[in-house]
Amino acid sequence: MTNAELVYASISMILGATVFGFVVGSVAALMNNFDIGAALSKDKVNHIKNYMRERRLPKALKQSINRFYDFFLLRKSVFDEDVILSALPRHIRQSVLMHVNGDVVSKISFFDGMDPHFVSFVISQMKPQAFSPNQWICLEGEVGMEMFFLLDGTVQCVIGHNSDREKTIKEFSSGMHFGE
Repeated sequence: MTNAELVYASISMILGATVFGFVVGSVAALMNNFDIGAALSKDKVNHIKNYMRERRLPKALKQSINRFYDFFLLRKSVFDEDVILSALPRHIRQSVLMHVNGDVVSKISFFDGMDPHFVSFVISQMKPQAFSPNQWICLEGEVGMEMFFLLDGTVQCVIGHNSDREKTIKEFSSGMHFGE
């Protein structure tokens, strides 16, 4: 092979590899764009991270926020579900809510035997929350404005918080509710 042929072959290989890389990259980007929900979720997470960086939040607080949103985005859609569902007739809205949240409903004994219309209404009002081990959910003496349905883990009801007479009076496990 002459030097000119070697140069031509090298250029052809480089050009072929470049075109191949471009095609693979374009197809991958196109596939990512098909999952609009994932793209919106990624944008939301980036928005939150930029906010935390701008506000110079401490690392522990950032970790708590990240854990919350990791859980939140698993349970809630990045789309504006309230707007989408509010336009639907009641029976279709109820069917969508029960389909999307069927796993939650099946874990909560409170809903056993309840009217499906009531269950779907309560579910539409629920906001997912996640708590770390040993994190207080509410404190003694606070006015209770929420009802919690425990999907996973255990929660202890403690009186005498931060005193030498601290005492666990009740323990809640998965499927139970408290705070009512």
